[in-house]
Amino acid sequence: MMTKKKKPKPKYNLTDPPQYEIWWMDAIANAEWFRPNQIEEWVEDIANPIKQVGYVLRKDNDCVVFASRIHADKDDNIFSIGGLQWIPKAWIVKMIEIKE
Repeated sequence: MMTKKKKPKPKYNLTDPPQYEIWWMDAIANAEWFRPNQIEEWVEDIANPIKQVGYVLRKDNDCVVFASRIHADKDDNIFSIGGLQWIPKAWIVKMIEIKE
């Protein structure tokens, strides 16, 4: 029986990650009690994508690993990354690379 080889995950781009504007939907929960006629209004109020600008450290078929902050020295050597997010690919609405 042949076993399927796992495709290796792409490595993280930690030397010169591209900057992107990304729109993504988030899972939102509400523990309040609602009347049936209030549900649609609640959904309409929250069902808007989040717009964010930052750095794509890795992109594959499953997810995007995103950072909102990069701390580099005067020679652009990255030594600290902040605001890390793992966003499932299915939640992403749009991505636009920001070219300098």
